[in-house]
Order: sequence, then C-alpha cells, then structure tokens
Amino acid sequence: MADAEQSDFGLTTADGASPSAVIAAALVDAPSAGTLGALGSLDPLSLPAGLQVDLLVALDRHASWVSALRLRALAAVVGEEPTDEFIEDPFMVVDPVREEISTALRISNFAADKSISLARSLRSKLLATEEKLATGEITFAHAAALSEECERLSASEAAQVEQIVLLGAGSKTPGQLRRHARRVAARIAPLPIADQADAEFAK
Repeated sequence: MADAEQSDFGLTTADGASPSAVIAAALVDAPSAGTLGALGSLDPLSLPAGLQVDLLVALDRHASWVSALRLRALAAVVGEEPTDEFIEDPFMVVDPVREEISTALRISNFAADKSISLARSLRSKLLATEEKLATGEITFAHAAALSEECERLSASEAAQVEQIVLLGAGSKTPGQLRRHARRVAARIAPLPIADQADAEFAK
C-alpha cells in the first residue's frame, strides 16, 4: 500500500480532498456510493504508481460491494427456489424466472442459472459469505466458488464450512478457496463412496 504521505502532485478532488486521502479511506472504510463516486472522479493516469495500485485495490473492494447489491436485487426478483419441475438434467431445476433473467441481463441460460443459484444461496444459507462480499473482503469469484462447493450441504453444514473457510479467505485466490472449501465440506458432510471419485477427479 502506498504511503499516505506520498505526493499527489497538488491534485485534489471536487470537494478538495487529496487523491491519497480518498484512496486511503476507500481501502479501510465500508464501501459506499459516496466513496465509489469519489474514486470514480480520480484520473488514474495522473496518480503516482503506488497510488494507482491502491486505487485498483479500492475499486476492487467496491466491485465486490456492487456485486453483493446486484445479487440481493437478483434474489428479490427470483424468489424461492422451485422444487417440483425438472428438465433432462436431474440436477438442473426448471426455473420460471431463468428466461426473464437471461433476457434482462443479456446472458446465457447457463449463466443465468449460476447467478440465480448464487443469489439464493447467499440469502438463504451463506449469510457470512454475503457479508464478506458486501464489505469487499472477498470477490464475486470467491463467493461463487464457496457457493458451488456448499450447494449439496444443508444450511447448518454450510455455516460450519463458512466459519472455517472464510478465515483468511481474502488472502486466497478463488481456486485456493474452492479447494479448501471442498476439503472442509467433505469432512463435515462426507460424500458417498461413488461420488468421492468424481469429486477427486474434478479437483
């Protein structure tokens, strides 16, 4: 992280704050619309190299926050998970809102399914993961990886996995977090023998 005293070359934001002060606050304060707006007013090309990196990190934290807001909105649109209709793949539920989401967000049905599943998971059983995403401590990719590894678990089992895996999650890549979550989930709720080979092959 750049030194807070690093020169800003006399630059200030519209409200008179120095870029280094804006960025320093954005790195520690809870992400918010006001802070994101202040970061958006900065010109990265005018900043010294160290502050450019800090700006990138601060924006990444806010990207996670926006992802959390988006997933909350998506969860409100899609509602509870349907349980009684299936398509050819027995593991994929026919979701009446999938087409609507796919069209509205201009994404594939597969991507819509993934987004819907994650949104519901964060609102129903991965509450700590949603909180970490909203505070910028983990990224969308981290949340998606943990959700997928906890998909087969009950809410109580998923909460146990979260309690272990989210410790230090911000220092892991999404792939590292996924592997950790898979190992922890296997200890908390062991897979049937026939499925263990499939899970091992998927690593």
